[in-house]
Amino acid sequence: MGADASWPLRRGIFEKLETDRAIGAWCAAYRGDGGGESGVRPADLVTLERWHARAWHSATFDGQEHEIRLAAELTCEEDEATALGAAIVACLHDADIDIRGHALIELSFESSEVRYDAERACCRCRWCFRALTVSD
Repeated sequence: MGADASWPLRRGIFEKLETDRAIGAWCAAYRGDGGGESGVRPADLVTLERWHARAWHSATFDGQEHEIRLAAELTCEEDEATALGAAIVACLHDADIDIRGHALIELSFESSEVRYDAERACCRCRWCFRALTVSD
């Protein structure tokens, strides 16, 4: 198997999130508990909750399959959480991400969930993606 693509792909995903206009606008307007605009960056809100990579190869190439789960804990209305989720999916699904030493064959959205606490004041969001990479 060739070199591990996990770190370059992870870096590329977060660079993509940081430079996406819709996600940036959502984060700039996010108020959280403070009441005023927070000006937070995507990396301040969206975290990598789980990453699993396994070998994916044939006689002609070496690659990896990656299961990626991003998460965020937010204090916001349901429509705001839904808007952030839609922006993240639009940003990453079928994204073209340059990962040095590897080629990204596919990055696809798999599932998402939003769970609220009993008071519906805080929510935990998760977005799951699957990626296939091959070594150059």
